[in-house]
Amino acid sequence: MHFVGTTGSVALVVVAGVVGEPLLLIAALFCGYFFAWLSHLLIERNRPATFTYPFFSLAGDFHMWALMWQGRMDAEVERLVAPAEPGQPAT
Repeated sequence: MHFVGTTGSVALVVVAGVVGEPLLLIAALFCGYFFAWLSHLLIERNRPATFTYPFFSLAGDFHMWALMWQGRMDAEVERLVAPAEPGQPAT
């Protein structure tokens, strides 16, 4: 869902630049946030960080988007949820 929303937002920004339609920039914001918030509500069942940490939330979405484009997201998730080695605190 995050990937769909971010991809849609990027596409709308590009189209806005090509055709010179500033209203598409508003649509880009709506597209990105709609899919992300829907994902948090229905799938992740947590609260998005958008209002608490807006810059980090946006940066995180684009980082996740880049990892998915590169086919590296699964490895990143596995790295972050890997079990701790003996004597190390859990992540």
